[in-house]
Amino acid sequence: MITIIDYNSGNIASVKNALKKLGFEFKLSSNPEDIANADKIIFPGVGRASCAMDELKKKGLIDVIKNSKAPFLGICLGLQLLADFSEEDNTNCLSIIPGKVKKFKEGLSVPEIGWNKVSIRKPSPLFEGIDDGSYFYFVNSYYFDSDEFALGTTNYGCKFTSVLQKDNFYATQFHPEKSGDIGLKLLSNFCEFTSTLSKIGSFDAFQCPLVLPAIDILGGKCVRLFKGDYGQVKQYADNPVEVALKFERDGAKYLHIVDLDGAKNGSAINSEIVLNIAQAIKIPVQIGGGIRDLATAERYLKNGIDRIILGTSAVLDPSLLKTLLERFGSDRIIVSVDIKDRKVAVKGWIENSGIEMHEFLGRIKKLGISRIIITDVSRDGALQGPNYQLAESIKGFKVIVAGGVSCDEDIQKFKTVEGVIVGKAIYEGKVKLIKNDLAKRIIPCMDVSNGRVVKGVNFTNLRDSGDPVE
Repeated sequence: MITIIDYNSGNIASVKNALKKLGFEFKLSSNPEDIANADKIIFPGVGRASCAMDELKKKGLIDVIKNSKAPFLGICLGLQLLADFSEEDNTNCLSIIPGKVKKFKEGLSVPEIGWNKVSIRKPSPLFEGIDDGSYFYFVNSYYFDSDEFALGTTNYGCKFTSVLQKDNFYATQFHPEKSGDIGLKLLSNFCEFTSTLSKIGSFDAFQCPLVLPAIDILGGKCVRLFKGDYGQVKQYADNPVEVALKFERDGAKYLHIVDLDGAKNGSAINSEIVLNIAQAIKIPVQIGGGIRDLATAERYLKNGIDRIILGTSAVLDPSLLKTLLERFGSDRIIVSVDIKDRKVAVKGWIENSGIEMHEFLGRIKKLGISRIIITDVSRDGALQGPNYQLAESIKGFKVIVAGGVSCDEDIQKFKTVEGVIVGKAIYEGKVKLIKNDLAKRIIPCMDVSNGRVVKGVNFTNLRDSGDPVE
């Protein structure tokens, strides 16, 4: 059963009407027991943050919301209340999703009222059947000022997070229930897709790591090195932009680029090619190699690059890393931890820093790094399988693994990592990108009654959908 939280601060009527139109059964409740036992929870909201938090306290709902394990959807104020703090009345909120809620800058028409575009940052079942750049209906004077958990972003005087997810908690700044057919589609995705996962008890149980195809650029060409050796180079394509476009067509959700010339020589030698790629494709791009100063980092981050990767400079110039974290936040800065002979390698994997991995991880953790790329250099480009033990030993970071992937099964064996970078195995046809990567994460469900496939809601008003064999 879907439960809508009733706390005298919600746009209850429009949410109820939307669910009725979609054919979903629901319950409106402020009873903590009802919410604790719900299959799915919708947390709508309009009004002031302080008044809403007061109501949640009065009704004894704060702990039950914070401890919820069911798929959870916050809407508008329901998103903002999930944050740590809101500037509206200087309100301490639920602290479920790290971040602050800020008021739009002076000079803008506030509140923002009307239709605005949502740019998809990360693939999500919430966006199934929804195009990147779709328009939704907003009414908000405040915005969530952190993109660490952003699924989608919107621009209104500044870029802000308009869709987010942390664990089982989803939230939208816009009103899907007021956003026409596209909003109803998003609501339906939440109500239908998550029900299967909630019943098996683990929301992430069937999520595979995100596959990031790699483009390594050397001399302006797409190449792969063997075990990080610049003397063993195999060229795969002359035009990196065309390769990026092909990866996008084939279903890539995120692109990983390395400027090998830059990594070796200490400057962003192939930056023009990298920026041309970022302009040519719609999916987000992360780039590493030769980012050794603030100007290079800012040029990338202000011209279409989603995230930059620091390797050598993170080891040799931690002050640069600290400055970038302060200016751009931890979601846009990644540290590449490249392991060679059990130590962290630098300068295009050519030199050994002499620093042990866990010592280095401790250093960057204190600076505020939350996401790393871990590479076993001895396996990179070798198609010998990843170093699972190395990757799974890292705690306290979002981990992206690189090096050694030889087949789809190699990717599926990972249990805790966020993503896997794949290069040579894609170029040589051993791993194929899938246009809809949800196919890897959804178990198809077939309901059969009296020998026929049927469809319905909560097993009522069943409709015949055909022969189960066909």
